[in-house]
Amino acid sequence: MIKNLLKNKNKIHVIITQIINAFIGIISGKVIATYVAPEEFGIYNIQFATFTFASSLLITPFLQYLKSTNKTLLPRLGTKIYLIAFIPILLIATLVILLSIYFLSGYLNLSLIFIFLIFIPLTAINSSISDFLNINNQIQSFLKMSVLKSITSLCFIIIFFVVGFTFLTQPESLWFMQLIGLLFSFIFFFRTYKIFRKRFVINYGTFYKKYFKFAWPLMILAFWSWINNFFDRYAIDYYMSTDNVGVYNANYGLGSKFFLMLSPVFMIIIRPLIYDVKKIQIKKTIIIKYVKYYIAIGLLLLSFIYIFKDIIGSLLLSDLYSNGFYLIFWIALAFFIITLTYIYESIFYAEGKTKVILYGNILSASLNIILNIILIPLLGLTGAFLATLSAFLLHLIYINIKFHRL
Repeated sequence: MIKNLLKNKNKIHVIITQIINAFIGIISGKVIATYVAPEEFGIYNIQFATFTFASSLLITPFLQYLKSTNKTLLPRLGTKIYLIAFIPILLIATLVILLSIYFLSGYLNLSLIFIFLIFIPLTAINSSISDFLNINNQIQSFLKMSVLKSITSLCFIIIFFVVGFTFLTQPESLWFMQLIGLLFSFIFFFRTYKIFRKRFVINYGTFYKKYFKFAWPLMILAFWSWINNFFDRYAIDYYMSTDNVGVYNANYGLGSKFFLMLSPVFMIIIRPLIYDVKKIQIKKTIIIKYVKYYIAIGLLLLSFIYIFKDIIGSLLLSDLYSNGFYLIFWIALAFFIITLTYIYESIFYAEGKTKVILYGNILSASLNIILNIILIPLLGLTGAFLATLSAFLLHLIYINIKFHRL
């Protein structure tokens, strides 16, 4: 596995970039855990979950359509029609995000509105540039853009809290941190995006018809995926308190990082292998081989996390979040399970059988909702991680069964 990895410099650079971004993310998490109170961090996370829902439902499908047609329709129809068609979708998404944040978090002032009015379109633009660089194999620029965004965001948040600025609230400062990263990556990389001239004429009705045929399955998948990843925050906020959301999310974010950093290394190796062969049995053999490697490394890493979870929490978070340090191991275990599932799922993407992935998400998300509603009032944050762990385990079992039946 290592020998195969070292043959490709782009893969090495991807891994190095991921390690750098993970390291920056850990430092950012430490700064936030030191200076941001759990209640304020909880408010931000409710807002972030709301933004993610509306964005994944309305904005992300269009960006996926842009990416999927980058070498087919886009060069023929031109960039202009995509831009004009996207404007009403972006306006609707912005309105939905602002109203949802107001009603669900109860917190929306002029400063936050101003931030979102810039942040939302800038997020879409940066995603488009990043996707363009990725699919056109401009890997070095793609990676530099990613690192620049992370570094500038970190520099802002360090300066903001160390200097002690007070012109923004703590949740607003966290949004502004992301905005600064997007702004710098846009300034330095917007010229890398190629503008296509119109070669063929198509009316907007036909364009939207083609788009929605592509987008509706992604919208359904986005909804259920969002439930799997964010419903517990709302349940904790409803049954417990906002500061518990902050404690939960800080430890959740730290626990998830271990396997979110490890799993892409395997996915980078596996994808070209299973897309290069046609026989399903060969693909399955490749996946099973790397699953064994992943389980072996994962169990060693989980053992380390279990033994040193309190030390990890003290080093990378702060005492403000110490009553949730026990969550670090259990969330790491949950993400070991779900990232293991992603390895199995790669064959369904390669075979174009994405309905299996959708059904897996619906199944696990439904269990997630039920268990969060039942367990959080009884067990608090322990109930939240049990719901996540159970849902991810059910997802793995379902995908594993479908994998072996191929």
